[in-house]
Amino acid sequence: MVVLGADGAGKGTLLRQAELLDSPLDDEQRAVWTEEIRQYVARLRAESAGSGPGHPADYFLREDTVSRIAAVDYLPTAADIVRLPPATAHPPVQTYVSALMRDARLTVLRARAGQPRKWRMQLEECHAILWVVDLMSYCRTVRDADTGESVNALVHDMRQLQDLLLDNHLRHVPIIVMLNKSDLFTSLPPASFAFRAHFPDHDGPDTPAGALRHLAQRYRAVCAVARRTRAADEYLHVCSAVDGDAMRLVFDAVRDSLVRSRLYAPVCF
Repeated sequence: MVVLGADGAGKGTLLRQAELLDSPLDDEQRAVWTEEIRQYVARLRAESAGSGPGHPADYFLREDTVSRIAAVDYLPTAADIVRLPPATAHPPVQTYVSALMRDARLTVLRARAGQPRKWRMQLEECHAILWVVDLMSYCRTVRDADTGESVNALVHDMRQLQDLLLDNHLRHVPIIVMLNKSDLFTSLPPASFAFRAHFPDHDGPDTPAGALRHLAQRYRAVCAVARRTRAADEYLHVCSAVDGDAMRLVFDAVRDSLVRSRLYAPVCF
């Protein structure tokens, strides 16, 4: 299964969560994570870091988190580990074999300039595609590589997803859309939310909950447009990659969709 999505969408977090769900940490691993997390928190405090909702500092510099990590008997939780940024930049390609998903191989392909066209060459042989969406990018703009125009990041994401769905070479590949960071999105202050400023077509409540319903409908509509020409199914999940229990349910659903796609795949003799 290939994992795709914009930079910062949470693909690396998803992969780390899959590893934690497969293998509980032993004492030696916890000791390593303890040291890494304490060093990271020390750097954040020295830099007085913080850059809005979703930044690791908003989690690691909370008073209760700092006290817990400073304790002599501190043991890192799964939530601590999945929120810790990587020490080095992610490689363009990462692979992990998930026991939870019946030894499915998860391959993360990271966004690069012009990458979507190159992705297609690597996707034709995969059994499923997991498309990760960063809900927190609803208020950001990106440059469209084809037109050069600045567009809303999620609108641009929907366009790329639609291109993928309409690709005739991928019509037999199930595609799972994961609307990630729902925990951060739904906790945004309603008073300063102003979702309609970025999505004028939104006619529901201008609140995080109303906006989440709107975005889920938009992504479902993208899938519906392509459904007439596709031989495989599309699935949509709203969740948070840092929530282990929620991700276990998502991975279970993905595993089931993989099984169904293999059972009903066309057989040629």
